[in-house]
Amino acid sequence: MNKLITLTGDSGCGKTHLMRLLMKFYVDNVSIIKKYSDRGLRPGEENAIEIKPGCATADVKSMNYVYTGKNNKVYGFQKEDIDIAFQEGKSPIVIVDDEDLLVRLCREYESRICPIYMQRDVTDLDFIEELRKGRKN
Repeated sequence: MNKLITLTGDSGCGKTHLMRLLMKFYVDNVSIIKKYSDRGLRPGEENAIEIKPGCATADVKSMNYVYTGKNNKVYGFQKEDIDIAFQEGKSPIVIVDDEDLLVRLCREYESRICPIYMQRDVTDLDFIEELRKGRKN
């Protein structure tokens, strides 16, 4: 394929899961582009494959691709990492949670990008569980 794969979608929709599956089944063909962030480590991120938390804000802001998340934390990654993956004949994969940055990447990589928007599928059981959580009593 040899395209930049961007994964976008709401929290919990399976972006990291899909990234792990692609790495498992296409290990020789894909390369994960880690995002750096000034936020701290979240529970369960001890073995994170897509993010390096706890970086200095100034370092993250100096990267080629930078955005501020909904949590007001800064995320960034380097164009060089994408270029290295292409040079190795691999498809770079990155999670991008910012519409403006995604548009920029689409413009810069034109025919070499495969943007994937993921949406969480809400089943009846999910809906019932959400209703239960919202109850006051």
